[in-house]
Amino acid sequence: MSLGSRLHKAMRGKGITQKDLGKLLGVKSGTISYRIRNNAFKSHDIDFICNHFGINPEWVKLGVGEIYQDSETTYASKEIESDIQERSVEYYNILTGNELNEIINNEKDYSRKVLIERIRDLEIKLLQALDAEKIAVKRERQITDRYLELLEQKNSKD
Repeated sequence: MSLGSRLHKAMRGKGITQKDLGKLLGVKSGTISYRIRNNAFKSHDIDFICNHFGINPEWVKLGVGEIYQDSETTYASKEIESDIQERSVEYYNILTGNELNEIINNEKDYSRKVLIERIRDLEIKLLQALDAEKIAVKRERQITDRYLELLEQKNSKD
């Protein structure tokens, strides 16, 4: 099964249309259809799509693992999902504030393609920051869980 076929299968399973995907990526559904048929997605687009819809990027790219990510994989946990989303807005503002203003103020100096590429680069920076945050939060939760487990063991011995 090709990358495009796997992506299409995962999309169908989640009820995602080519039009939905086109809106997310800022392209027409015909472009999505072409990319699916010709396996013409960039790796960072696949990561962005999968992260947005809870699809396992390893499965889409390589056919490895489960098709969908559970909430524990996609986000550290349900309890902290909203906190991560709030932080994502902060990261977005920090990462894109000056750069996005520059793009908007100088848009007449750039072609549409260049503008889209620069904005996608900013999205990639945001996703990288979010991934780092998810890993840190998940690790923090693991440490806390282990601490509580050890504390319970100590208390049960007393």
